[in-house]
Parts: sequence; structure tokens; C-alpha cells
Amino acid sequence: MSRKSPYKVQITTADKTILWQTESKTKSVKTAKIEFKAGQTYWLIINKTELQFETVAKLPDYPTQLQDKAIPENMRQTLQAAWLIKQDDITWSFEAYQQISDIADNYGPARELSAILNQ
Repeated sequence: MSRKSPYKVQITTADKTILWQTESKTKSVKTAKIEFKAGQTYWLIINKTELQFETVAKLPDYPTQLQDKAIPENMRQTLQAAWLIKQDDITWSFEAYQQISDIADNYGPARELSAILNQ
């Protein structure tokens, strides 16, 4: 994978119709909201490297302890993301990353988990 900026990032349908794209000098980007259809195949293209992924119908149900509203929101999001990764790191790693991306800059545990996912 090319690791030199600027990075050209695209998300496309299976037939390569572009749903979202950007060019960035940083190693992370935030997508606009994309309405993926369950069971469909999509492509994440970074420069010329293509990664295929398939959407699923719904996330697994979190254990009751990880739904407790008494847990601070940033901690709960991080714990839920870590739990998702443990279920099947290939299936849920992108969702886990998306779940913590907004809080990783300001919350150390989310930042550490994000760094692990970026390896």
C-alpha cells in the first residue's frame, strides 16, 4: 500500500460507482454519511490499493454491562469497540474504528485502541 501523501481515498459499490471520495495529506479521514445496503459488496480504495468489504444486516447485541448508561459515554463507546473486535476482528474492525474515531483525539483509551486498529 502506498504510504505517501496525498492519499486519494474512495468508497465504491461493487461495480466501482463512487459513493464517496476525498484526497488527504493526513493518514485518517472522516467520511460523509454513506447508506450501505446489507449484504452488498463495496470497495475501499486508497491510492491504488483496493480492499473489498461486505456489509452485514446488524451489529451483534452488546452485553448488558456495555449498555449501562451509568458508564461515561466515551468509555462505553471504547469498551463496545473493543468488544466488537474480540467477536471477530476482521468482520467488525472497521465498525469498531468508526465507533471511536470521533473521540480518539481527546480520550486516551480510544486513541490507543485506534492506534492498534491502524497497525
